[in-house]
Amino acid sequence: MVLAGNIWIPFGCLESFISDEEKTMHQCNPSQIVSFFDEVNGRSMEKLCQDLGKATLANSGDWVSLFMCSGGGKVNPAFATHEFVRHILRPKLQTVALGELGSIAPLLFLMGDHRVITPETTLWFHHIGRSFDEKVRIDTLGADRMHRELQLDEGKYFRILEERTDGKIGKRKAQSLLRGEKTLSAKEAVKLGLAHEIVSAPMPR
Repeated sequence: MVLAGNIWIPFGCLESFISDEEKTMHQCNPSQIVSFFDEVNGRSMEKLCQDLGKATLANSGDWVSLFMCSGGGKVNPAFATHEFVRHILRPKLQTVALGELGSIAPLLFLMGDHRVITPETTLWFHHIGRSFDEKVRIDTLGADRMHRELQLDEGKYFRILEERTDGKIGKRKAQSLLRGEKTLSAKEAVKLGLAHEIVSAPMPR
């Protein structure tokens, strides 16, 4: 067994994450596994970038697996992490969705070059938004500026969805997902190109 964060995963389960099409993906050792089971915010994204950086350096050119479960959180740290991982760190990354990925968390799942989802896992989407504390005051100019910023963020998300799904999710479908607050099953996620395969460990005999 190997330890992913605080979760023990049998080696036999990891073998099932090798797809027929992707023969270069091998059984993971402990240094190749990173786990993220947290809210998306500046602190958690900083730690995730550090953990992925360490795993990437320790395994030069080999696959790193990121096991994920998150209800989402802050938009800006999620975009920053996606940009850092995809365009600067550029690991050979496999992302594995467990339980639920909601709000902005599916954006992090899309960092993976090979994306795996377990049978009962769901992906949940909704409008891009911002949260404020009680002391924040917004005037009309500020509201207009924020609306433009939210539209830019939404546009970035749409482009990433289209790119990472090889065009299966275009702008209209992306709008439907976010603005319709859609929840997708594992099968739907694969059909739309968000995930590449559904896997589960074989039951012991």
